[in-house]
Amino acid sequence: MKKYITIALSIIIVLLVFISGGLEFPKYAARMPYLIFVVGIEYYIWRSFKDATGKWGRFMRKYFWIPDILLVSFFLVARIIPFEHWIGPLRTYYTGIILIIYLPRLIPLPFLLIKDISRISGKLFHFSLPRFEEGLMNTGLNFSLLVFILLMYGMLFGVYLFKVYDEPIKIDKLPPSLEGMRIVQISDMHLGSWVSTLPLKDAVTDINNLYPDIVLFTGDLVNFTSDEAFRFGDVLKTVKAPLGVYAILGNHDYGDYIHWPDSVSKQRNLDALCQFYKKIGWRLLRNESVVIHKGSDSLLLIGIENWSVKKIYGHRGNVLKAIGNHKSMPLEILLSHDPTHWQYEVSKKFKDINLTLSGHTHGMQMGIETKWFVFSPAQWMYKYWAGLYQNPDDGVKLQYLYVNRGLGHLGYPGRIGMNPEITLITLTNSQNTEINKAISDN
Repeated sequence: MKKYITIALSIIIVLLVFISGGLEFPKYAARMPYLIFVVGIEYYIWRSFKDATGKWGRFMRKYFWIPDILLVSFFLVARIIPFEHWIGPLRTYYTGIILIIYLPRLIPLPFLLIKDISRISGKLFHFSLPRFEEGLMNTGLNFSLLVFILLMYGMLFGVYLFKVYDEPIKIDKLPPSLEGMRIVQISDMHLGSWVSTLPLKDAVTDINNLYPDIVLFTGDLVNFTSDEAFRFGDVLKTVKAPLGVYAILGNHDYGDYIHWPDSVSKQRNLDALCQFYKKIGWRLLRNESVVIHKGSDSLLLIGIENWSVKKIYGHRGNVLKAIGNHKSMPLEILLSHDPTHWQYEVSKKFKDINLTLSGHTHGMQMGIETKWFVFSPAQWMYKYWAGLYQNPDDGVKLQYLYVNRGLGHLGYPGRIGMNPEITLITLTNSQNTEINKAISDN
């Protein structure tokens, strides 16, 4: 009887915690029920570890439930002290540590399933493969340890290994004055995750050393609240470009991911962020466009509110409103945070836009990118997730999409094989063989 009471109480606590998490982080509320399923998987793995050997196996079993305790504590404390009131480093590393311990525990799952299938089959058909089953267990544990080491490496070393991605882009009928124009794109800073201003100073130095004509930021300056950005104002002011610095909002900039006492507080948060952009001298485009003059020629820069095909990320952008009364120009550049916008609307309805710049995916902050092989979990969620793509359709203009891998980090406070990115785009009217390779994955 005592056993069943314990199970019932545990279920009630889990449900209360998940409901509490849904109230504190309303945008993620729909994901909370899946955590109950994950708890079932965790229990299965934990029970399987009773046969674990070696120091890592014993360690995993002994401390298996620590991340769950941390997660429960996180939700409960967030109900008492709202998450937006936590200091930045605590927000970053509390959740990051949970993730770093949490993920490796799930890695042995497929190996344990195969082991149990072998064991059950052995009982049914009267055979035994103890060495094979022990080998599966140890292999799963070894992979778990490897993932833990990689996650630690990404947090300690990979997180601020800024990389410049140099992308020449051929624009048909590019006006002469825009030939060789240098555009630096940055995206997804997520300043609430930065513990210090020093790495950002290094990134800004890298940006300025590229001598850009113009700098374009494609959204997600903060994680949850506008005040996360305030201490970085003096650093961001030093970004320099003769044609200016322009920005748009990303899905995180609206304050949608935490609970607000009322709509007025939420609006004040957004107003404070817009005011911050004015203070640092960056022009924020919210469903509006501006003509940029260079020499005797011009381009149309269009910036929209966040537009995503996924409802959880919002659907505020309006390209028609942003273009307004501007006539078609030889070069039109769109800033749109979410690459699904290009996939589902821009490439189909707005053929005059030559180049769309997006971010949002972070390249999932982990992956493998070599000359011969490219992989990231991001490609399971997004068709266009990092780098340069082109519209395969024959139209009046060849359309490009560039998806920036992000400068900052969110959730996992690190990067593995997916460096924080500064993009240098050089516009050209000349033939470029690398651009015309099969960059479209359609």
